[in-house]
Amino acid sequence: MTNLCISVYYDYDDLITVLAGEDEMQFQVHRTNICERSKFFKAAVSDQRWIEGQQNLVRLPEVSPANFQMYVHWAYTGKLSPEVFWTQLEGNLNSDKEQRAYYAAYILGDILDDEDLRTLSLETMITKSANWKYMPSVDTCQDIWEKTPKGSPLRAFIVGWKADAEAQACFSAHVEGMPREFLEEMTVYLLGLRPENRKNPADFVARMRAELLPEQEQ
Repeated sequence: MTNLCISVYYDYDDLITVLAGEDEMQFQVHRTNICERSKFFKAAVSDQRWIEGQQNLVRLPEVSPANFQMYVHWAYTGKLSPEVFWTQLEGNLNSDKEQRAYYAAYILGDILDDEDLRTLSLETMITKSANWKYMPSVDTCQDIWEKTPKGSPLRAFIVGWKADAEAQACFSAHVEGMPREFLEEMTVYLLGLRPENRKNPADFVARMRAELLPEQEQ
């Protein structure tokens, strides 16, 4: 088993060891910093009935080292930096990689119960979305819907963004690969945009006739 070590050194004695990913890359972080940010860590290392609390050791096999490295940077600086995420993967940050780092940060905020991280990630994504060239791919949406619960603000953002800005042809070309829950949530969102169809049945009938029935010969 690979057992690499990345340590964040401060003049403190009380450290927590975190083993991230399936290969258990080792991080050492100061208890105060990590527990102030994350309710998950606070609970994990505070309960002496569990080995995590006794040894100050937490395993996160579902969290990649790249993602946790970004979290360590956040815990110590209060800054969310996508370039830190990609240091462990590939260089040269671009728009697509930036997006993926923010999605990963939001999901990690869920896993580690860090409300400030979730809020900052979502706020940043909403602000930057106007300048991002591409929307999340089918694979990205599948990953997000697999890792987030129903009602997640991240899901709501993706649905609203795609409904507002994505071209019909592009969406239609990939609709079969989208998660079923995504399509259900998109449908509900779009129905909510058109309440007039329910309030004015006569207008709806007229519009449907004009759009769907062949023009009658005079």
